[in-house]
Amino acid sequence: MQRVFHALCFAFLAVLAPADAVAGVTAPGASGYAYGYFCALEPVGELEAEGTISGTVSLIDGPPNFIRQGSLVPAQIGVGFGILFDVLPRYMGPVRVEVTHPPLGPNDVTTEVWISDLDEIRDNYIGFSFDLPYELREGRWGFRGTANGRLVFEAFFNVVDPGILPPVDCGLGALHS
Repeated sequence: MQRVFHALCFAFLAVLAPADAVAGVTAPGASGYAYGYFCALEPVGELEAEGTISGTVSLIDGPPNFIRQGSLVPAQIGVGFGILFDVLPRYMGPVRVEVTHPPLGPNDVTTEVWISDLDEIRDNYIGFSFDLPYELREGRWGFRGTANGRLVFEAFFNVVDPGILPPVDCGLGALHS
C-alpha cells in the first residue's frame, strides 16, 4: 500500500509541474546547464569551508553522470545531486556558494556557505552528496552561486523518500525501491 501511495504522489508531482518549475532553476551566469542526481563520485581532495557543518567540501574530478535529471532526489546514502553548468566569461573567478536545506546536525544548521572558483575551461559543478545518515533530510534544498554580487545560478531540489523514485543502486549495498 505504501508503494502505491508513493507512486501516486510521484505521478501527481510529475503531471502538475515540469522539472524546471519544480526545481526553480535560474542560471543567468551560464551558457547551459543540467541538474539532477547521480551516484556520488569519490572525492579527489577537500577544500576548507568554515561555513559548512564539516568544515570542508569535497572536490571531484570531472562532471557527474546524472542518473536522472530534474528536481526530485532520493534521500539515500551514496546519492549526490546538484547543478552542472558552463559559466559565461564575465562570471569566471570566485563564487560564493550557498546551500540551504532542512535542519542538519546537532545545531540544526539550515545554510552552508563556501567560496569556490568557476572557470570556462571545465564543466562547473556545485552539489551535495549524502554520505552520513544525519544528512538524509527530506524537503527543499537550494543551491545559489553569486559572483561580485551577481547571481550566477540558483537551483532548488525536492529531496524525497527513496521509495517514490525508481530504484537506485550506487554499489553501496543499498538498493531502494
